[in-house]
Order: sequence, then structure tokens, then C-alpha cells
Amino acid sequence: MVFDADGNELHSFGAGLLQWPRDVAVGPGGDIYVAEWYSASLVVFDAGGSLLTFLEVGGRPTGLAFDHLGRLLIADRENHLV
Repeated sequence: MVFDADGNELHSFGAGLLQWPRDVAVGPGGDIYVAEWYSASLVVFDAGGSLLTFLEVGGRPTGLAFDHLGRLLIADRENHLV
């Protein structure tokens, strides 16, 4: 869900794709990355909410972060690794 500065919902996205989203991160280019726990996947949307990528990653992604070089780090609870 996307909100304005006053807390009003502007729009949402991911319906039908996301069942148990665990984390979200905004990439260096403005794309939105979602760790989807239930389907063990990484789902990427553009800034407007359009689907760009649905990638099965295995394990159970529970956390996302970008390092100072713009590389995506995924915390995997199932396999106990990043």
C-alpha cells in the first residue's frame, strides 16, 4: 500500500501475487522489491506498482537490503543464511 504524507492510501499493488510478504526494499533505481515468504520468491515492481519480476529464490526470504554498491541482500530464514 502506498500512502501520502497525510496517511491517505493512494494505491496498492501485488494482489494475487503476494500471500505472506515479509519485507520490502526500494532499489537504487526506484524499483520495489518484496520478499514473499509463502511462495519462497522475490517479487519486483516498478515505482508505479507494475510487476517486473517474479523470481523463486528457494528457502524463505524474510529480509531485504541493498548494500552501498547497490547489491541486493536477501535474508533466508529456511537455510539460515544471507
